[in-house]
Amino acid sequence: MSGKSVVDIAVLGGGPGGYASALAAARLKASVTLVEYETLGGTCLNVGCIPTKALNRCAQAYQDTIKAGMYGVHADNVKLDFQKAMKFKNQTVNQLTGGVQYLLNANKVNILKGKGRLISNSSILVTKDDGSTEEVVAKNIIIATGSKEIEIHGFPIDGRNVINSTHALALSELPKKLAIIGGGVIGVEFASIFRRMGAEVSIVELSPSLIPNEDEETREALKWSLEENGIRIYTNCVAQSYEKCGIDGGMSLKIEQKDGSHVKIECDKILVCVGRKASVEEIGFSELGGDIKKGRIVTDNSMKTNLDGVYAVGDVTMSEQLAHVAYQEARTAVLNIMGKAYEIDYSAVPHCIYSSPEIGSVGMNEQLARKICSGAAVAKSSFQGNGKALIEGQGDGYVKVIYNKEDGRILGGSILGSKATELIAQLALAVNKKLSVMDVIKTIHAHPTLSEAVGEACLAAIGLELHG
Repeated sequence: MSGKSVVDIAVLGGGPGGYASALAAARLKASVTLVEYETLGGTCLNVGCIPTKALNRCAQAYQDTIKAGMYGVHADNVKLDFQKAMKFKNQTVNQLTGGVQYLLNANKVNILKGKGRLISNSSILVTKDDGSTEEVVAKNIIIATGSKEIEIHGFPIDGRNVINSTHALALSELPKKLAIIGGGVIGVEFASIFRRMGAEVSIVELSPSLIPNEDEETREALKWSLEENGIRIYTNCVAQSYEKCGIDGGMSLKIEQKDGSHVKIECDKILVCVGRKASVEEIGFSELGGDIKKGRIVTDNSMKTNLDGVYAVGDVTMSEQLAHVAYQEARTAVLNIMGKAYEIDYSAVPHCIYSSPEIGSVGMNEQLARKICSGAAVAKSSFQGNGKALIEGQGDGYVKVIYNKEDGRILGGSILGSKATELIAQLALAVNKKLSVMDVIKTIHAHPTLSEAVGEACLAAIGLELHG
Protein backbone atom coordinates (compact mmCIF):
# COMPACT_ATOMS: atom_id res chain seq x y z
CA MET A 1 0.00 0.00 0.00
CA SER A 2 1.40 3.40 -0.94
CA GLY A 3 0.42 7.04 -0.81
CA LYS A 4 1.65 10.44 -1.86
CA SER A 5 1.80 13.83 -0.16
CA VAL A 6 2.94 17.21 -1.43
CA VAL A 7 4.67 19.82 0.75
CA ASP A 8 6.91 22.87 0.45
CA ILE A 9 9.87 21.30 2.28
CA ALA A 10 10.71 17.69 3.09
CA VAL A 11 13.38 17.06 5.73
CA LEU A 12 15.17 13.70 5.81
CA GLY A 13 16.40 13.08 9.35
CA GLY A 14 15.14 14.20 12.76
CA GLY A 15 18.35 15.08 14.61
CA PRO A 16 19.44 18.63 15.51
CA GLY A 17 19.87 19.68 11.88
CA GLY A 18 16.64 18.01 10.84
CA TYR A 19 14.26 19.14 13.53
CA ALA A 20 15.76 22.63 13.54
CA SER A 21 15.16 22.83 9.77
CA ALA A 22 11.59 21.63 10.14
CA LEU A 23 10.79 24.09 12.93
CA ALA A 24 12.39 27.05 11.16
CA ALA A 25 10.53 26.28 7.94
CA ALA A 26 7.20 25.80 9.71
CA ARG A 27 7.61 29.08 11.60
CA LEU A 28 8.14 30.79 8.25
CA LYS A 29 4.77 29.34 7.15
CA ALA A 30 6.04 26.55 4.90
CA SER A 31 4.32 23.17 4.86
CA VAL A 32 6.80 20.61 6.15
CA THR A 33 7.16 16.83 6.39
CA LEU A 34 9.93 15.43 8.58
CA VAL A 35 11.03 11.85 7.86
CA GLU A 36 12.73 9.91 10.67
CA TYR A 37 12.92 6.16 11.32
CA GLU A 38 14.32 6.31 14.86
CA THR A 39 13.71 8.58 17.86
CA LEU A 40 13.45 12.32 17.27
CA GLY A 41 16.49 14.26 18.42
CA GLY A 42 19.08 12.14 16.65
CA THR A 43 22.44 11.17 18.12
CA CYS A 44 22.90 14.41 20.06
CA LEU A 45 19.72 14.22 22.06
CA ASN A 46 19.46 10.46 22.49
CA VAL A 47 22.97 8.99 22.63
CA GLY A 48 25.35 11.94 22.41
CA CYS A 49 25.55 15.48 23.76
CA ILE A 50 22.65 15.45 26.20
CA PRO A 51 22.99 12.05 27.92
CA THR A 52 26.76 12.39 28.30
CA LYS A 53 26.39 15.83 29.87
CA ALA A 54 23.69 14.48 32.18
CA LEU A 55 26.08 11.77 33.39
CA ASN A 56 28.84 14.36 33.57
CA ARG A 57 26.68 16.33 36.00
CA CYS A 58 26.11 13.22 38.11
CA ALA A 59 29.84 12.54 38.25
CA GLN A 60 30.57 16.13 39.24
CA ALA A 61 27.87 16.13 41.92
CA TYR A 62 29.46 13.01 43.39
CA GLN A 63 32.89 14.64 43.47
CA ASP A 64 31.50 17.91 44.84
CA THR A 65 29.88 16.00 47.71
CA ILE A 66 33.12 14.18 48.51
CA LYS A 67 35.00 17.48 48.58
CA ALA A 68 32.34 19.46 50.45
CA GLY A 69 34.38 19.30 53.66
CA MET A 70 36.34 22.36 52.54
CA TYR A 71 33.13 24.36 53.06
CA GLY A 72 32.43 22.83 56.45
CA VAL A 73 29.86 20.43 55.00
CA HIS A 74 30.58 16.88 56.12
CA ALA A 75 28.95 13.79 54.62
CA ASP A 76 29.74 10.24 55.66
CA ASN A 77 29.75 7.17 53.43
CA VAL A 78 29.23 9.10 50.20
CA LYS A 79 28.23 6.68 47.47
CA LEU A 80 27.32 6.90 43.81
CA ASP A 81 24.12 5.10 42.86
CA PHE A 82 24.92 4.31 39.22
CA GLN A 83 21.42 3.10 38.40
CA LYS A 84 19.95 6.34 39.76
CA ALA A 85 22.44 8.37 37.74
CA MET A 86 21.34 6.51 34.61
CA LYS A 87 17.72 7.13 35.55
CA PHE A 88 18.44 10.87 35.78
CA LYS A 89 20.08 10.68 32.35
CA ASN A 90 17.06 8.90 30.90
CA GLN A 91 14.60 11.35 32.42
CA THR A 92 16.55 14.28 30.98
CA VAL A 93 16.63 12.72 27.52
CA ASN A 94 12.95 11.82 27.61
CA GLN A 95 11.96 15.32 28.68
CA LEU A 96 13.92 16.90 25.84
CA THR A 97 12.82 14.45 23.13
CA GLY A 98 9.26 14.98 24.31
CA GLY A 99 9.83 18.69 24.00
CA VAL A 100 11.01 18.33 20.40
CA GLN A 101 7.94 16.24 19.60
CA TYR A 102 5.70 18.89 21.18
CA LEU A 103 7.31 21.75 19.26
CA LEU A 104 7.02 19.95 15.94
CA ASN A 105 3.37 19.11 16.59
CA ALA A 106 2.59 22.64 17.78
CA ASN A 107 4.07 24.05 14.58
CA LYS A 108 2.10 21.60 12.44
CA VAL A 109 5.09 19.67 11.11
CA ASN A 110 4.01 16.34 9.67
CA ILE A 111 6.23 13.62 11.17
CA LEU A 112 6.52 10.56 8.98
CA LYS A 113 8.04 7.47 10.62
CA GLY A 114 10.13 5.39 8.27
CA LYS A 115 13.30 5.14 6.20
CA GLY A 116 13.54 7.76 3.50
CA ARG A 117 15.35 7.62 0.17
CA LEU A 118 15.57 10.29 -2.50
CA ILE A 119 14.11 9.04 -5.80
CA SER A 120 14.44 12.46 -7.46
CA ASN A 121 15.55 15.92 -6.43
CA SER A 122 11.94 16.67 -5.49
CA SER A 123 10.68 13.47 -3.88
CA ILE A 124 11.48 11.05 -1.07
CA LEU A 125 10.17 7.50 -0.92
CA VAL A 126 9.50 6.51 2.69
CA THR A 127 9.34 2.85 3.71
CA LYS A 128 7.41 2.36 6.94
CA ASP A 129 7.82 -0.36 9.55
CA ASP A 130 4.85 -2.32 8.15
CA GLY A 131 6.42 -2.38 4.68
CA SER A 132 4.08 0.17 3.15
CA THR A 133 5.51 3.16 1.35
CA GLU A 134 4.66 6.81 0.95
CA GLU A 135 6.10 9.26 -1.52
CA VAL A 136 6.71 12.79 -0.25
CA VAL A 137 6.90 15.33 -3.07
CA ALA A 138 8.50 18.63 -2.11
CA LYS A 139 9.62 21.87 -3.73
CA ASN A 140 12.82 21.58 -1.69
CA ILE A 141 14.50 18.78 0.26
CA ILE A 142 16.86 19.12 3.23
CA ILE A 143 19.08 16.12 3.97
CA ALA A 144 19.97 15.82 7.67
CA THR A 145 20.77 12.14 8.10
CA GLY A 146 23.57 12.72 10.61
CA SER A 147 26.43 10.35 11.35
CA LYS A 148 27.26 7.01 12.92
CA GLU A 149 30.15 5.63 14.91
CA ILE A 150 33.25 4.31 13.20
CA GLU A 151 34.34 0.75 13.98
CA ILE A 152 37.95 -0.41 13.82
CA HIS A 153 39.50 -3.65 12.66
CA GLY A 154 40.03 -6.23 15.38
CA PHE A 155 37.47 -4.74 17.74
CA PRO A 156 34.00 -5.71 16.52
CA ILE A 157 31.33 -4.07 18.64
CA ASP A 158 29.39 -6.75 20.51
CA GLY A 159 27.71 -4.58 23.14
CA ARG A 160 29.17 -6.65 25.99
CA ASN A 161 32.96 -6.76 25.92
CA VAL A 162 33.63 -4.19 23.20
CA ILE A 163 31.19 -1.31 23.29
CA ASN A 164 30.60 2.02 21.60
CA SER A 165 29.33 5.24 23.13
CA THR A 166 25.69 4.21 22.70
CA HIS A 167 26.32 1.08 24.77
CA ALA A 168 28.29 3.07 27.34
CA LEU A 169 25.22 5.24 27.90
CA ALA A 170 23.07 2.18 28.58
CA LEU A 171 25.29 0.28 31.04
CA SER A 172 23.53 -1.26 34.02
CA GLU A 173 26.66 -1.27 36.17
CA LEU A 174 29.69 0.97 36.47
CA PRO A 175 32.74 -0.81 35.02
CA LYS A 176 35.52 -1.35 37.51
CA LYS A 177 38.17 -1.03 34.82
CA LEU A 178 37.50 0.70 31.51
CA ALA A 179 39.87 0.91 28.53
CA ILE A 180 39.01 3.58 25.97
CA ILE A 181 40.35 3.42 22.42
CA GLY A 182 40.43 6.98 21.13
CA GLY A 183 41.63 10.13 22.83
CA GLY A 184 39.51 12.63 20.96
CA VAL A 185 36.67 14.66 22.44
CA ILE A 186 34.31 11.71 22.98
CA GLY A 187 36.96 9.47 24.51
CA VAL A 188 38.23 12.17 26.86
CA GLU A 189 34.72 13.05 28.02
CA PHE A 190 33.83 9.44 28.80
CA ALA A 191 37.16 8.95 30.55
CA SER A 192 36.50 11.97 32.73
CA ILE A 193 32.95 10.87 33.56
CA PHE A 194 33.74 7.28 34.49
CA ARG A 195 36.91 8.16 36.39
CA ARG A 196 35.05 10.65 38.59
CA MET A 197 32.41 7.99 39.18
CA GLY A 198 35.10 5.68 40.54
CA ALA A 199 36.23 3.48 37.65
CA GLU A 200 39.85 2.82 36.75
CA VAL A 201 40.28 4.32 33.28
CA SER A 202 42.91 4.03 30.55
CA ILE A 203 42.98 5.93 27.24
CA VAL A 204 44.79 4.61 24.17
CA GLU A 205 45.38 7.20 21.43
CA LEU A 206 47.10 6.67 18.08
CA SER A 207 48.22 10.31 17.76
CA PRO A 208 51.09 11.85 19.75
CA SER A 209 48.60 13.76 21.91
CA LEU A 210 45.02 13.81 23.10
CA ILE A 211 42.51 16.03 21.24
CA PRO A 212 45.14 16.82 18.58
CA ASN A 213 43.22 19.71 17.00
CA GLU A 214 43.18 21.76 20.19
CA ASP A 215 45.71 24.38 21.30
CA GLU A 216 48.96 22.58 22.18
CA GLU A 217 49.41 24.17 25.61
CA THR A 218 45.78 23.54 26.54
CA ARG A 219 45.74 19.90 25.50
CA GLU A 220 48.97 19.24 27.41
CA ALA A 221 47.51 20.93 30.49
CA LEU A 222 44.40 18.76 30.20
CA LYS A 223 46.52 15.59 29.86
CA TRP A 224 48.42 16.52 33.01
CA SER A 225 45.17 17.12 34.89
CA LEU A 226 43.61 13.84 33.75
CA GLU A 227 46.70 11.92 34.80
CA GLU A 228 46.72 13.72 38.15
CA ASN A 229 43.21 12.39 38.64
CA GLY A 230 44.32 8.83 37.99
CA ILE A 231 43.59 8.31 34.29
CA ARG A 232 46.31 6.33 32.51
CA ILE A 233 47.07 7.78 29.10
CA TYR A 234 48.91 5.98 26.31
CA THR A 235 49.59 8.21 23.29
CA ASN A 236 51.43 7.18 20.12
CA CYS A 237 50.00 3.71 20.69
CA VAL A 238 48.07 1.24 18.55
CA ALA A 239 45.35 -0.96 20.00
CA GLN A 240 46.13 -4.37 18.50
CA SER A 241 43.91 -7.04 20.03
CA TYR A 242 42.16 -8.23 23.15
CA GLU A 243 41.43 -11.47 24.90
CA LYS A 244 39.19 -12.63 27.69
CA CYS A 245 40.85 -13.55 30.95
CA GLY A 246 39.22 -16.06 33.28
CA ILE A 247 35.57 -16.51 34.07
CA ASP A 248 34.89 -13.19 35.77
CA GLY A 249 34.43 -11.26 32.50
CA GLY A 250 37.83 -9.60 32.65
CA MET A 251 39.83 -8.80 29.52
CA SER A 252 43.32 -7.88 28.47
CA LEU A 253 43.85 -5.20 25.83
CA LYS A 254 47.16 -5.45 23.97
CA ILE A 255 48.65 -2.20 22.68
CA GLU A 256 51.83 -1.45 20.78
CA GLN A 257 53.87 1.60 21.74
CA LYS A 258 55.87 3.82 19.37
CA ASP A 259 59.12 1.98 20.15
CA GLY A 260 57.58 -1.37 19.21
CA SER A 261 57.14 -2.61 22.78
CA HIS A 262 53.83 -3.95 24.00
CA VAL A 263 51.67 -3.23 27.02
CA LYS A 264 48.65 -5.14 28.28
CA ILE A 265 45.81 -3.24 29.94
CA GLU A 266 43.48 -5.19 32.20
CA CYS A 267 39.85 -4.08 31.87
CA ASP A 268 36.19 -5.08 32.14
CA LYS A 269 35.03 -3.19 29.06
CA ILE A 270 36.69 -1.75 25.96
CA LEU A 271 35.03 1.43 24.75
CA VAL A 272 35.76 2.34 21.12
CA CYS A 273 35.58 6.10 20.47
CA VAL A 274 37.46 6.80 17.25
CA GLY A 275 35.10 9.24 15.60
CA ARG A 276 31.98 9.28 13.44
CA LYS A 277 31.24 9.03 9.73
CA ALA A 278 28.46 10.66 7.76
CA SER A 279 25.33 8.60 7.06
CA VAL A 280 25.22 8.94 3.29
CA GLU A 281 24.52 5.34 2.32
CA GLU A 282 21.07 4.21 1.21
CA ILE A 283 19.59 7.71 1.00
CA GLY A 284 19.68 7.91 -2.79
CA PHE A 285 21.73 11.11 -2.98
CA SER A 286 24.79 9.74 -4.77
CA GLU A 287 22.64 7.69 -7.16
CA LEU A 288 21.07 10.94 -8.38
CA GLY A 289 24.49 12.41 -9.08
CA GLY A 290 24.89 14.16 -5.74
CA ASP A 291 28.40 15.39 -4.98
CA ILE A 292 30.09 13.45 -2.16
CA LYS A 293 33.73 13.91 -1.11
CA LYS A 294 35.52 11.97 1.61
CA GLY A 295 32.23 10.33 2.52
CA ARG A 296 30.34 13.58 3.08
CA ILE A 297 27.88 15.68 1.10
CA VAL A 298 29.35 18.80 -0.48
CA THR A 299 27.43 22.07 -0.08
CA ASP A 300 28.08 25.74 -0.59
CA ASN A 301 27.76 28.26 2.25
CA SER A 302 24.02 28.52 1.69
CA MET A 303 23.87 24.74 2.28
CA LYS A 304 22.86 23.99 -1.32
CA THR A 305 24.09 20.76 -2.88
CA ASN A 306 24.75 20.32 -6.59
CA LEU A 307 21.23 18.92 -7.02
CA ASP A 308 18.60 21.58 -7.72
CA GLY A 309 16.32 22.10 -4.75
CA VAL A 310 18.34 19.80 -2.46
CA TYR A 311 20.14 21.12 0.63
CA ALA A 312 22.13 19.30 3.33
CA VAL A 313 22.90 20.22 6.94
CA GLY A 314 24.62 18.78 9.99
CA ASP A 315 26.99 15.84 10.40
CA VAL A 316 26.31 14.56 6.88
CA THR A 317 28.06 17.60 5.35
CA MET A 318 31.71 18.64 5.10
CA SER A 319 31.49 20.90 8.17
CA GLU A 320 32.37 20.07 11.77
CA GLN A 321 30.15 17.47 13.40
CA LEU A 322 28.70 19.65 16.14
CA ALA A 323 25.05 20.14 17.05
CA HIS A 324 25.39 23.92 17.24
CA VAL A 325 26.83 23.95 13.73
CA ALA A 326 23.88 21.85 12.56
CA TYR A 327 21.43 24.33 14.11
CA GLN A 328 23.05 27.22 12.27
CA GLU A 329 23.19 25.31 9.00
CA ALA A 330 19.51 24.44 9.36
CA ARG A 331 18.55 28.11 9.71
CA THR A 332 20.82 28.97 6.77
CA ALA A 333 19.22 26.38 4.49
CA VAL A 334 15.67 27.38 5.39
CA LEU A 335 16.31 31.10 4.97
CA ASN A 336 17.68 30.49 1.49
CA ILE A 337 14.79 28.21 0.55
CA MET A 338 12.36 30.90 1.71
CA GLY A 339 14.03 33.49 -0.50
CA LYS A 340 16.20 35.23 2.06
CA ALA A 341 19.81 35.06 0.87
CA TYR A 342 22.08 34.06 3.74
CA GLU A 343 25.49 32.41 4.03
CA ILE A 344 26.89 30.63 7.07
CA ASP A 345 30.13 31.85 8.63
CA TYR A 346 32.33 29.10 10.09
CA SER A 347 35.09 31.42 11.33
CA ALA A 348 33.97 31.47 14.95
CA VAL A 349 32.68 27.97 15.76
CA PRO A 350 33.13 27.31 19.49
CA HIS A 351 34.54 23.91 20.47
CA CYS A 352 33.59 22.51 23.86
CA ILE A 353 35.03 19.55 25.73
CA TYR A 354 33.11 18.56 28.86
CA SER A 355 36.03 16.97 30.61
CA SER A 356 37.24 17.83 34.09
CA PRO A 357 38.53 20.50 33.74
CA GLU A 358 36.50 21.74 30.79
CA ILE A 359 37.94 23.18 27.59
CA GLY A 360 36.39 25.86 25.41
CA SER A 361 38.09 27.17 22.30
CA VAL A 362 37.29 29.26 19.24
CA GLY A 363 39.02 30.68 16.20
CA MET A 364 42.74 30.16 15.67
CA ASN A 365 44.86 28.35 18.19
CA GLU A 366 48.30 29.71 19.01
CA GLN A 367 50.15 27.41 16.62
CA LEU A 368 48.00 28.31 13.61
CA ALA A 369 47.99 32.02 14.42
CA ARG A 370 51.79 32.17 14.58
CA LYS A 371 52.03 30.41 11.20
CA ILE A 372 49.78 32.78 9.28
CA CYS A 373 49.98 36.06 11.20
CA SER A 374 53.33 37.78 11.74
CA GLY A 375 51.85 39.88 14.54
CA ALA A 376 50.28 37.01 16.46
CA ALA A 377 50.61 37.29 20.23
CA VAL A 378 49.21 35.62 23.33
CA ALA A 379 47.80 37.02 26.58
CA LYS A 380 46.69 34.91 29.55
CA SER A 381 44.85 35.16 32.81
CA SER A 382 44.99 32.45 35.47
CA PHE A 383 41.94 31.39 37.45
CA GLN A 384 44.24 31.40 40.49
CA GLY A 385 43.75 35.16 40.51
CA ASN A 386 39.98 35.00 40.06
CA GLY A 387 37.96 35.37 43.24
CA LYS A 388 34.91 33.44 42.04
CA ALA A 389 37.05 30.53 40.84
CA LEU A 390 38.76 30.25 44.23
CA ILE A 391 35.43 30.44 46.06
CA GLU A 392 34.20 27.54 43.96
CA GLY A 393 37.40 25.57 44.53
CA GLN A 394 38.22 25.80 40.83
CA GLY A 395 41.45 27.77 40.74
CA ASP A 396 43.17 25.55 38.18
CA GLY A 397 43.20 26.68 34.57
CA TYR A 398 43.36 29.86 32.56
CA VAL A 399 41.97 32.02 29.78
CA LYS A 400 44.25 32.37 26.78
CA VAL A 401 43.57 35.03 24.15
CA ILE A 402 45.32 34.97 20.78
CA TYR A 403 45.41 38.38 19.08
CA ASN A 404 47.20 40.43 16.44
CA LYS A 405 49.43 42.88 18.29
CA GLU A 406 49.44 45.20 15.27
CA ASP A 407 45.75 46.11 15.54
CA GLY A 408 44.66 44.25 18.68
CA ARG A 409 42.13 42.11 16.82
CA ILE A 410 41.22 38.87 18.63
CA LEU A 411 42.03 35.87 16.43
CA GLY A 412 41.00 33.11 18.80
CA GLY A 413 41.09 31.85 22.33
CA SER A 414 41.33 28.81 24.55
CA ILE A 415 39.91 28.39 28.04
CA LEU A 416 40.81 25.58 30.43
CA GLY A 417 38.88 25.37 33.67
CA SER A 418 35.52 25.55 35.36
CA LYS A 419 32.66 26.67 33.07
CA ALA A 420 35.02 27.02 30.12
CA THR A 421 32.25 25.79 27.82
CA GLU A 422 30.07 28.70 28.96
CA LEU A 423 32.78 31.36 29.01
CA ILE A 424 33.93 30.66 25.45
CA ALA A 425 30.81 32.38 24.10
CA GLN A 426 32.34 35.77 24.94
CA LEU A 427 35.42 35.05 22.82
CA ALA A 428 33.29 33.49 20.06
CA LEU A 429 31.40 36.78 19.78
CA ALA A 430 34.68 38.68 19.73
CA VAL A 431 36.09 36.54 16.92
CA ASN A 432 32.86 36.65 14.94
CA LYS A 433 32.55 40.43 15.17
CA LYS A 434 36.30 40.98 14.66
CA LEU A 435 36.60 42.75 18.00
CA SER A 436 39.91 43.87 19.48
CA VAL A 437 41.27 43.33 22.97
CA MET A 438 40.39 46.99 23.64
CA ASP A 439 36.75 46.31 22.73
CA VAL A 440 36.63 43.62 25.41
CA ILE A 441 38.50 45.80 27.90
CA LYS A 442 35.92 48.57 27.43
CA THR A 443 33.21 46.08 28.43
CA ILE A 444 32.72 46.15 32.21
CA HIS A 445 32.73 42.62 33.60
CA ALA A 446 30.74 41.94 36.77
CA HIS A 447 32.69 41.10 39.92
CA PRO A 448 33.13 38.47 41.24
CA THR A 449 32.55 36.28 38.19
CA LEU A 450 34.51 33.75 36.21
CA SER A 451 33.93 35.91 33.13
CA GLU A 452 36.30 38.50 34.58
CA ALA A 453 39.15 36.19 33.57
CA VAL A 454 38.35 36.89 29.92
CA GLY A 455 38.62 40.62 30.52
CA GLU A 456 41.79 40.10 32.56
CA ALA A 457 43.41 38.19 29.69
CA CYS A 458 42.66 41.07 27.35
CA LEU A 459 44.02 43.54 29.90
CA ALA A 460 47.19 41.45 30.03
CA ALA A 461 47.62 42.15 26.32
CA ILE A 462 48.30 45.82 27.17
CA GLY A 463 50.03 45.18 30.49
CA LEU A 464 47.13 46.34 32.69
CA GLU A 465 45.89 43.09 34.23
CA LEU A 466 44.65 43.67 37.77
CA HIS A 467 45.08 40.25 39.34
CA GLY A 468 47.67 38.68 37.04
